[in-house]
Amino acid sequence: MSKTFLNRDAKIIELENRLNKNNYLSKDHIPGSADSKIFNIFLKANSTPYITLAFPDRKLYPNLYHWYIIVKQFSTSARNHWIETSGDDELIADIMKDCENAT
Repeated sequence: MSKTFLNRDAKIIELENRLNKNNYLSKDHIPGSADSKIFNIFLKANSTPYITLAFPDRKLYPNLYHWYIIVKQFSTSARNHWIETSGDDELIADIMKDCENAT
């Protein structure tokens, strides 16, 4: 089985906690690079049949679940623009590194 941040509860809990205090993973009132990159990981997981968690569990991670539903409403071009206009923090960089190492 492929390992991504989706298989690591500690990373999901960190994202959940961040969304408990912020509207978006970018720690701002508007979405940014972090939101786009993490959402893209969920999209990739949705296209991979052996990943067991392709979107956040609503009961376990309510903030992450609702964030997912909101970010899903934006177009791909809008999400790609977020990546171009903002940087990553340590948590997002760590998650992205884990995902690259898993492939």
